[in-house]
Amino acid sequence: AIAFITVGLLTLPLLGTAAGGDPMSRAFIERPTLNSLEPMAIHLTGGDSLRAREARLLLLMYLALMSIAVLRMVRRRYGKTNIMASWGRWMLLGWLVVPVVGSFVTSAIVPTFIPRYLVVAVPPLAILCAIGVVDLGTRFIASIALVGILLLNGMGLAAYYGGTYK
Repeated sequence: AIAFITVGLLTLPLLGTAAGGDPMSRAFIERPTLNSLEPMAIHLTGGDSLRAREARLLLLMYLALMSIAVLRMVRRRYGKTNIMASWGRWMLLGWLVVPVVGSFVTSAIVPTFIPRYLVVAVPPLAILCAIGVVDLGTRFIASIALVGILLLNGMGLAAYYGGTYK
C-alpha cells in the first residue's frame, strides 16, 4: 500500500504536465464511457480482428478463466490456506487493473484512454487466464478451454496477418 501511494504521488507531476500540454495533440482521443470498456477489453484479448460474435466469445472465455483464477485467490485469502500462497495472483490482478482503471479515471482530466496504450496489461491478462486453465481441475475441461482460446486467438492472428484486419 505504501509503494502504491508513493508511486501515485510521484506520478502526479506527469498528470500536470499532460494537462498543460497542447490540447490539439490529444484532440483525436475521445473521453471514455463505460461503453468504451468492451472494445478495449476485446482489443487486449486480441479479438479486434475477429467478427463481433467470435470477439465476444473470446472475451467471455478470458473473463471466465480470469474469474476462476480470482475466485480461487479470494478463497485462499479468506479460507484456511496461507495468504502468502496467493500473493502472486494479487500482484497480477493489480498489474492488470491499475493501468486500465488509472487510464480510464485519468481520461476524465486528460484524454489518454487508448487500447494500444494499455498493452502493458496484456501479460497479466494472459497469465491470469493460464492460471484459470490450471485451476479448472480436470484435464479434459482445461484442454477444451485451452483449445478454445488458442483457436479463437489463432483465427484473430490469421485475420490480422491475412489482411482482413478491420
